[in-house]
Amino acid sequence: MQEVFPPNAQIHITLYGSSNLRT
Repeated sequence: MQEVFPPNAQIHITLYGSSNLRT
């Protein structure tokens, strides 16, 4: 079992950062 972060994680981080900016 390889512990590799999926590409979705990157999108999640981007969305989270965007939310912070909107605040």
